[in-house]
Amino acid sequence: MSNGTIILRQWLLGTTVLGTGTTIVPGAGNTGSLTRKITAQGSDGSTITITSTAVTESGVPAPTFSGTPTISPNSGDTSAAFTEIDPTIANGTITARA
Repeated sequence: MSNGTIILRQWLLGTTVLGTGTTIVPGAGNTGSLTRKITAQGSDGSTITITSTAVTESGVPAPTFSGTPTISPNSGDTSAAFTEIDPTIANGTITARA
């Protein structure tokens, strides 16, 4: 902007602000009308806000598990070596185990 400064950048899903950076990943479960809103302030103190044309965000399905984690063998003493067996996961990745 040659005679002012951009003072606010927003990514909106409906009326909810998802972020203010140059890119956005809406995330699982977020669906609706996605827009980009920018507000600028002129050197004379005036402001103007523009909003992009909306795009439809269909959302990414949340991860789901099929089954539960199991331990093999299912019994033993303190000298036994135990192994965990992960359940099946759809739409995601296992990122931690405890």
